[in-house]
Amino acid sequence: MGEKSTKELIIEILAEHWPLTARAILFKVRKYSGKSLTYQAVHKTITKMMEEGIVVKDDKKYLLDSSWVMSSKQFFNFVEKSYKDKSSEKIPYSKAHLHNYVKYSFDTVAELGEFIGNYLSYFPNPKDKSTIFRWFAMYSLIGLSKEVNKKVRAIVKKHDHYIICRTNSLYDQFIAKAYSLFGKKVKIKLGIDCSDECDYMIVGDYVCRIYFSPAMKDKVKKLQKNTLSVKSFNLQELFGIMHNKFDIPHYIIIEKDAIIAKQLRESTIKYFKSTD
Repeated sequence: MGEKSTKELIIEILAEHWPLTARAILFKVRKYSGKSLTYQAVHKTITKMMEEGIVVKDDKKYLLDSSWVMSSKQFFNFVEKSYKDKSSEKIPYSKAHLHNYVKYSFDTVAELGEFIGNYLSYFPNPKDKSTIFRWFAMYSLIGLSKEVNKKVRAIVKKHDHYIICRTNSLYDQFIAKAYSLFGKKVKIKLGIDCSDECDYMIVGDYVCRIYFSPAMKDKVKKLQKNTLSVKSFNLQELFGIMHNKFDIPHYIIIEKDAIIAKQLRESTIKYFKSTD
């Protein structure tokens, strides 16, 4: 991990393994830093991180505060660095649902979409809880394979799917209309302030965070701005966004967290109940 502060090491350790006792954190910090740090020194850093809202304590064990994780630029930078390490072993997509934490990078939006369509339904949802989507813009199924489109159609028949989207452009409205063809189990609200640094998908007790390339998001904003009617909807531009590589890959992190999943599910469904 290189020359990093004890605080940075603890963040990276708890991003991979949690919850941990202070002594377990100490052993891992020593291992990764190669330094003979004292228990007192590491515990002092952990205490300070709790005061800063980075770490929380749960039954004598420590883990990253979920609110800090969702909003922290520092955490995103760590994830970006970890993806650039090509030597790290990846968990096969087909086995992702067997783990409580997985992370992947994708060169194109289409590749990410194929992953979501093919494998997100593998994640356990025994109680058929509603699936939640919180997006910066509506996701297009155009440009994805026929197999994935077929799977999506089958998946949405199982239980309710709630989609809230930050933008409400004509582009988003066109895409939303296509989703409405899936039936009453797909519910959509546009123009909801719900996505900032990342998008969310909630399946069962699993929280999926998606970090798109900023350059890709700029392209989408341009497409939204230029879509003034059905005739001006630029399919070629959309295909380019779906299949072209951008400055950095798109990142996806999936972790099992029943508490955050419940909070995001309830806060999303409220937008639909308010108008019932």
